[in-house]
Amino acid sequence: MLRILSAVGLVMVAPQLAVGQDDVEWFPIDKIVAVVGAVPITESQLTQELLGVFQGRGGMPEDSAEVERLKHEVLQRMINEEVLVQEANSDTTVTVTTLDVTEAVDEKMAEIRDQFNSETEYEIELKAAGFENAQHYREYLGRRQLRDMLRTNLITTRQQMGDVREIPPTQAEMRAYYDANINQWQARPATVNFRQIVVKPQADSAAFADAMRLADSLVAALRDGGDFAEAARTFSEDPGSKDLGGDLGFFRRGRMHRDFENVAFRLRPGNISNPFLSPFGIHIVEVLRREPAEVHARHILIIPHLTTQNNVDAREMADSIAVMLANGLPLDSLTRIYHDDSEQAVVEDMPEEALPPLYGEVFAQAVENDIVGPLQLQYGPEFTKHSVILYQGRREPGLPTFEDVRDQIRSLLSREAGIKRYVETLRANTYIDIRLPPPPTGPRRPAVSLN
Repeated sequence: MLRILSAVGLVMVAPQLAVGQDDVEWFPIDKIVAVVGAVPITESQLTQELLGVFQGRGGMPEDSAEVERLKHEVLQRMINEEVLVQEANSDTTVTVTTLDVTEAVDEKMAEIRDQFNSETEYEIELKAAGFENAQHYREYLGRRQLRDMLRTNLITTRQQMGDVREIPPTQAEMRAYYDANINQWQARPATVNFRQIVVKPQADSAAFADAMRLADSLVAALRDGGDFAEAARTFSEDPGSKDLGGDLGFFRRGRMHRDFENVAFRLRPGNISNPFLSPFGIHIVEVLRREPAEVHARHILIIPHLTTQNNVDAREMADSIAVMLANGLPLDSLTRIYHDDSEQAVVEDMPEEALPPLYGEVFAQAVENDIVGPLQLQYGPEFTKHSVILYQGRREPGLPTFEDVRDQIRSLLSREAGIKRYVETLRANTYIDIRLPPPPTGPRRPAVSLN
């Protein structure tokens, strides 16, 4: 890459103080292809960005007109980036720390270094890409990372303020984007669709009463100054949080069951809830901290003791549900009556490799609309659920259809359109001088032979 020495076309370098005109050496220097505000964009910077585009496309196009078109396209992108960086630098609410940049660069450097078998091979590749050594490359990455973070933080801040708003695309725009990028979508694995009714064993009234008495006594002890974490480690039956003293960390709405969230998001920090029911059992909750859209809570889960007969009754109910389905009773109605609300009832496009082994085994022999099960789902030595399944078929692997990625495309294009409009507003209020000659228009002319 040429070193920037001056803002004009040539620079004169004199090796001594007094020389004649014939003794002066002249060197070409970097040209300025655009100015954004007071910041120049040089030809070497444009070339470096353009080389990255060529590399991503598998090489430089043979059509010189296409090269020129890409050059202008990349320059416009560089101008947009510079406009955003200048706006971010002028906004005191947009901050990027040195530590943030350093950590990102360290991670990227390590990732790239791991691609080479030796330090020598690594250094040869760096020099081939125009860098003197690894430190030179680190400095380059640092500058790029800082600019990327400034732009990202600016857009995030402006979105929160409402200055950058999503603009929904049309159906035609989404379809055009899908068609233009059809070969870049990640291949979809083989998937299955099914619906299930999961029957949970129900404790008898005596076991439920015993569990409620334990919960009431724990609430009284905790409100009297008892150690919540110790009580959770001793009495809670939630395997995911028991050893953590019941700590669930921060969570937003939608992560927990709605019955649990209805209590947790109404509770004030430091208060202990009354015992309450969810499909999982009896809960006691304490909220530790509250933020605008999330809470930090811990809980104790008490599950009423189940007998062997409770599990037998659940299995018999599942058998009856399978018979009712086979006789044509509506699946939706049976789901509303019998399904355990803590389990997923409708499963769509689940990758086959993600299926629990028991499901995978029975689905391998099933055909569309088969009633499968009941399958016995073991949750512990005394706790067994039973799943009655309507198998809805397998989907072969392949590229995703437009319907598969419609929502993803809508989200992407909506965000991009909002950012584009915001950048246009910034550009309208920024001095921009493009000095790159315009690309050729019209059909290409045949080369003229000089022989």
